[in-house]
Amino acid sequence: MAGQGEGANREIITVGSDDTGLDKHIIFVDARDLENSDDLPRKGEAKLNEHKRVLTFQSEILPEGPFKYEKDWKLGDIVTVKNKDWGVTMDTRITEVTEIYEAGGFKLNVTFGESLPTLMDKIQRELKGFNNVVTR
Repeated sequence: MAGQGEGANREIITVGSDDTGLDKHIIFVDARDLENSDDLPRKGEAKLNEHKRVLTFQSEILPEGPFKYEKDWKLGDIVTVKNKDWGVTMDTRITEVTEIYEAGGFKLNVTFGESLPTLMDKIQRELKGFNNVVTR
């Protein structure tokens, strides 16, 4: 976070975790618009939340599996999802269920966790930030 000032006199603070290597992600935020430097950490945390890592799975469920849709689980339930190939196990909410009826049979596509942001979601988020600058 970089606040008021110029050159070496510009106030710069670091916000976030102490991750290293590939787990570390860095963003630079120009926050000259903040008049009070005490607001830098709060704005920094807000920006980090906008750019947080999203882990999502989309999967087709086997209809002949041991757990039956709407009997054992349904939209909104928190379930444990495991992907052996990726070595990932997580407890997450079922956020989307698509029922597909075709001549070849019935399929369920399920999204676990947050949906990936669409291009429109990203544009709207950027325009929201731009809108605040324009109205000042």
